[in-house]
Amino acid sequence: MARKSRIRPRQDNCDAKAFAWNAVIYLRLSVEDGDDVEQNSIGNQKKICLAYIEKHEDINLASVYMDHGHSGMTYDRPGFQEMYDAILSGQINCVIVKDISRFGRHYIITSEYLQKTFPDMGIRFIAVNDEYDSMRPDADVEGLLLPFKMILNDSYAKDISKKIRSSISAKMKSGEYLASSGSIPYGYIRDPENNTFMVDKEAAPVILRMFELRTAGMLYSAIARQLNTDGIPSPGKLRAIRNMTQDARFAGASWGHKTVQKILCDPVYIGQRIHGKVKRDRIGSTKKRRNLSEWQIIDNAHPAIISQELFDTVQEVNQAELARRSQFHKRGGIGIDYRDILRDKIFCGDCGMRMTALKRCQRIDSEKPAGVYYQCSTYQRSFKAMCENHYTRQDIIIDAINRILQSQLEVIADLEAVIGTYEAASENRHDPDDELLLSIRVKRKNTEAKLEQLLVDLTDRLLNKDEYDYLKSRYSAEHKQLLHEESLLEQKASEKRQTVMTAKKWLKQLKRYHTLEESDREMIDLLVKRVLIHKNNMIHVELSYSDPYNELRSLVARDTKVGAQ
Repeated sequence: MARKSRIRPRQDNCDAKAFAWNAVIYLRLSVEDGDDVEQNSIGNQKKICLAYIEKHEDINLASVYMDHGHSGMTYDRPGFQEMYDAILSGQINCVIVKDISRFGRHYIITSEYLQKTFPDMGIRFIAVNDEYDSMRPDADVEGLLLPFKMILNDSYAKDISKKIRSSISAKMKSGEYLASSGSIPYGYIRDPENNTFMVDKEAAPVILRMFELRTAGMLYSAIARQLNTDGIPSPGKLRAIRNMTQDARFAGASWGHKTVQKILCDPVYIGQRIHGKVKRDRIGSTKKRRNLSEWQIIDNAHPAIISQELFDTVQEVNQAELARRSQFHKRGGIGIDYRDILRDKIFCGDCGMRMTALKRCQRIDSEKPAGVYYQCSTYQRSFKAMCENHYTRQDIIIDAINRILQSQLEVIADLEAVIGTYEAASENRHDPDDELLLSIRVKRKNTEAKLEQLLVDLTDRLLNKDEYDYLKSRYSAEHKQLLHEESLLEQKASEKRQTVMTAKKWLKQLKRYHTLEESDREMIDLLVKRVLIHKNNMIHVELSYSDPYNELRSLVARDTKVGAQ
């Protein structure tokens, strides 16, 4: 499907003297502004723009949009997007900024907006301090300077970004850099006065216990399960409890084996602080994970929670586990895979959550067949603490779906016969409802004629006012009742037609799959709403439609009974 343009047609009437402009003021401030924070402050920008509007009677201020702390190199800013949505909806047709750098610093994207998008939409753009107004006769001449200013803004943003990253890198090497509270490892809290971490007295014992359990040979998953069983909040849940995050996902977060593994391999707990694991090369680029040689490691940067000896012991256990796993035989293939066909269709019948498809691959020394099975995602994420497993193989689910759909396909011949019989009978049978509808329409038209004649008789003085009012009231009541009865019968006739049309529609769809030996994705999307897996592998297939033939059978039975009378 072709993409629809988000650009509105250009407004033809753009005479600045005769046209009233609904304008917005756009304000932006970020760390790119360096020493110019005071000059470019939000308040200062707004004062300059308001002063400009006061001098121009043809401009009406509709709204003010602001982005604080957002880089000019990206246009995915909340305030900017709200402003652009207002432009698309036609609410505003003029944008005012203090200078071009407030609008953005990316040369190519800014040029696209100012030289193509806004002109095509008929949007007036004003940069006050740059003395640029796109509606001025000499705007094209002054506009020649804008590309140079935008290039300078682009270069300025990149230069500031480079300096900031260089400064942060230097602080990392010296141990002076401290990340935001959201980046503090589990087991520690921020100590801003000493520019380091403090031991979290609530979480530190949990860290120590995890390392001790690991030295005893307990698996990551077993440790996670034990912590969940003991009701110890996971790192995410602890942050939610302490109101350090508003993300609802963390409120019920539980321990997982990957979280345990990450903690048990992290040297932060022996007092090391590591920076630069993930970072971007330049402003606007994607963050990438760095090699170990590029990490910046500071020893004794904060108090240790565990001893070096305990940490080393756990790493030996971890390496031994890796060595043991490397001895496993290579697993065989999983055979037929129905995961694409069943995607987003399988749900837990108890908690209602979508079930997770997992590989159950066959090892060379195992007699269990390879394949895919489904497991409750709640049970999996909580490490058996919540809901139940509901372990079910995909081939069993497919068989259940095929049986249900096959039973639906088997009624095609019966449905086709019912439709044919009903339509043939309708041609040879006088429907009492049709006759009654025709009779009511005749009565309604006669009543309307009487109402029209009353006014003529009143004009010709064949009726006095009292007689006219009496007869009009009676005929009007009759007319209203006939309209009501006519409407009910028309609705009844429409429902009959709709019942037959619906049955024909589903008959057509079902006949498309009548010859298929097994289900495919298109068929399941059309016919199956979802599949619920209950306890003891009870499978319930919910169809995406109600039985399309029951109403038709009821209609046939009702009309046959009426015809017999």
